[in-house]
Amino acid sequence: QAATSSPENILLVDRLTDEAAAHLQQGESVVLFARPDEVDSDVQIGFSSIFWNTAWTGGQAPHTLGVLCDPAHPALAGFVTDSHSDWQWWELVSRSKPMVLDGLPRKLRPVVQVVPDWFRPQRLGLVMEARVGEGKLLVCSIDLTNDLASRPVARQLRHSLLDYAASDIFRPGTPVELAEIRKL
Repeated sequence: QAATSSPENILLVDRLTDEAAAHLQQGESVVLFARPDEVDSDVQIGFSSIFWNTAWTGGQAPHTLGVLCDPAHPALAGFVTDSHSDWQWWELVSRSKPMVLDGLPRKLRPVVQVVPDWFRPQRLGLVMEARVGEGKLLVCSIDLTNDLASRPVARQLRHSLLDYAASDIFRPGTPVELAEIRKL
């Protein structure tokens, strides 16, 4: 029964509004739970093994081969996971859209990375953090907003991400321009 309400010291948004930009410019924390249908990406995520790849399927979806993350990252402290796709990721992946991060600084590493198949090598992410101006931004392109009463895994990941963003250890290191985030 993880709490899903937004902590008072962060602004929680589903798109980068002028209000969110102002918060970031003032050095505040913003969490963007991007709507998957608004993410600018033609990558269709899936939950299949390396055996089923676009070479065998003539390019049809899915275009990805799983999820990688660091279970020791503090953003995932409240979400039990291994470093790779496992069954708790199935429901999350099925309601997500990977962000194409190729245009962002090379130093930026997603908290939750999506593995592309080898015919479309791209840097893909489902969760990332960045310093925007003086502010701190956490972006997630998994649906962590809808039907939470019947989605315990989504509730738990949401809780973990919000706890992290509200904490003193939320200090993204890689600077990214707001215009680059908006392109996502």
